[in-house]
Amino acid sequence: MSPQVKHSFSKQHLRAARYFASTSKSIELQTAPSCPADTPEHRAYVTGAILSAVSGLESSINELYLEAQDRGQNSLAGLTPTNVSMLAEWWQELDRRPTVLKYQMALLICGKEKFSQQSEVYRDADSVLRLRNALVHYKPEWDTDLRV
Repeated sequence: MSPQVKHSFSKQHLRAARYFASTSKSIELQTAPSCPADTPEHRAYVTGAILSAVSGLESSINELYLEAQDRGQNSLAGLTPTNVSMLAEWWQELDRRPTVLKYQMALLICGKEKFSQQSEVYRDADSVLRLRNALVHYKPEWDTDLRV
């Protein structure tokens, strides 16, 4: 049997998000307050940060469920065998479901309280997911209320 290697991409996505966000912040700090950082480069870094952050969130939770299916002993060492079995069992049902639901279910399966929808972490995750969806599934529209 040849050795097997499984690559995790969530960390790469999160590193990219951090890079894009810090680069966009540098651009903002170099820009005079009277002149907003509205350049194509700045928009690219901000958009990259959003897309990469959500990719990191989605990859991370998917990797957890898939690691449970593979019965990853090292990476899931803090979970009970029952938790791992339940995560693996639920993966088929959750595979194409919303990312926030995958996290909520993982918490419940592992005997933890799910995030309150009023909590900052839940609202932040939900907001960045919605923002990413608005960017990826963008539909042009007229802005009839624009004031110049």
